[in-house]
Amino acid sequence: MLDDADLLQRLSSEADIALHTAHADHMPAARAILAGLKATYDRTGDPSAVIHTSGTGVLCNVENDESIDPETVYHDTSVEQMASLPASRRHRDVDFQIISADKDGYVRSYIVLPGLIYGLPTGPIADLGIQNIKSVPIVTNIRFALARGQAATIGDGQVVWPAVEVHELGDFYQILFDSYSANADVPHGVEGYYFVENGEFVMVDVAREVAVTLHGIGKGRSPEPEQLSPEEMRQLQKRSPLFAFDCRARGERSRALGWRPKKTKGDMLKAIRVETLSTVA
Repeated sequence: MLDDADLLQRLSSEADIALHTAHADHMPAARAILAGLKATYDRTGDPSAVIHTSGTGVLCNVENDESIDPETVYHDTSVEQMASLPASRRHRDVDFQIISADKDGYVRSYIVLPGLIYGLPTGPIADLGIQNIKSVPIVTNIRFALARGQAATIGDGQVVWPAVEVHELGDFYQILFDSYSANADVPHGVEGYYFVENGEFVMVDVAREVAVTLHGIGKGRSPEPEQLSPEEMRQLQKRSPLFAFDCRARGERSRALGWRPKKTKGDMLKAIRVETLSTVA
């Protein structure tokens, strides 16, 4: 469906709000949605809303720019910090397209940037089988561990990332949708970035949970993760290219709308165990 630009444009032209959660980097789909919303504006004179899903991967210093403090924590309330992110970063090309439409005045844009999403979703869309019900980065790492017979880390595994449970992410979309519906002055455009995270984790903790789980069912050599060889690191980074880089975010603007996540790091590690067993099965 994402490749059916005519369909996306037509459906968007009939909508007051376009909620895009299918793909953060599909430029043709983003352009088709915006074209449809532009048609709505041309017809009515009223801007529609576009809620677009990006990701905190935009914060990863993939350029290894030494001028950037490795301890930097990004805040979604800081317009300056968000503007400083290079155009070459993952997701930025589509993000810029969305924000450009906001600047042109025919949409109000809201860009949602979740951390690592964990947990198995439930609900009618999942039941219909039209939703991805597994975390792609987590499953990629689990499958890599299964293939080599042992969970492992890149280096010492001290890379830090934010995380969010899938249902609590859904809660945020509902809150953002309702807030816009009730008040079109919800921050948008260059002020409309929303980090969705509830705390941080260290990659070695995830690798250890996978290692313990695989070892417990006879699929791993040890309950302690190993370090990947340089060649293995290159292989894994082709599949999960951002997990060698710190990604630190604070969702202050998200919480200002009333979002109150409750899940903890402990909940995440339990979910990793469930995801591991589900992947093996």
